[in-house]
Amino acid sequence: MLRIHILGSGDARAGRSRDTTALAVQADDEWTLVDCPGGAVHKLARLGADLAALRRLIVTHNHVDHVYGFAHLAHALALSAVHRPALSVHAPKETVTTLRAILQAHGLDAASARLDLQGVELQPDVEVAASRAVRIVASRAAHSRDTLALRFEHCGQSVVYASDTGPCESVATLSAGVDLLLHDCAGLHRDLAAFNGQHSSARQAGEIAAAAGVGELRLIHLTESDKHSDADLLSEAGQHFGGAVETAADGDTYVLSPST
Repeated sequence: MLRIHILGSGDARAGRSRDTTALAVQADDEWTLVDCPGGAVHKLARLGADLAALRRLIVTHNHVDHVYGFAHLAHALALSAVHRPALSVHAPKETVTTLRAILQAHGLDAASARLDLQGVELQPDVEVAASRAVRIVASRAAHSRDTLALRFEHCGQSVVYASDTGPCESVATLSAGVDLLLHDCAGLHRDLAAFNGQHSSARQAGEIAAAAGVGELRLIHLTESDKHSDADLLSEAGQHFGGAVETAADGDTYVLSPST
């Protein structure tokens, strides 16, 4: 089965009920960590995924809320290096530079932590990884930094994670026909001017989901705000997408069973 564990569902400010956005993707016995805010080691352990089970880390871009936990992860990996295989780390090239600088700033190095840092080209449908358990494909998202949107495929099931992003054709194409789309949602369309070009409104997320023909939509990278409620976001997205829509929450797990 393909399991998507929501380690955090909030934006860079976090809040009382939402930590900064990150995922753990489990395909059979392989684990992939997507983005690396604080607490990732603890959250993986609570899911039953020790560091020896972690096969790869994918960092979508180098904004603080997606990288600030990398030093702690690398340190934990260095402490357990003799007990696990090397960890591949995939990110846009400018983010790889940031990750190396984070290691250097903390007196760490990729070799001692057994990290293999690899830059990902910002081209359509770039294969990031392919194993017996999972295939991972990336495309460019529309954000203020070089940013990846990711598609996970396992036994006929598929999920796209597109956070952070404004509405764009590359994400719609990457998401074509997927069972589940996790899409950025910074607020209601009436507030678009506050995040235009860097994030998406609930309406825009719904439009992308409809254009891509996805099975279900989950809104993620959410802002804790007194300007709108989750119900408002769901209502707006649902006006433009006819499938199931929910807001992602910290601790959620989505399970996709193999096609028969």
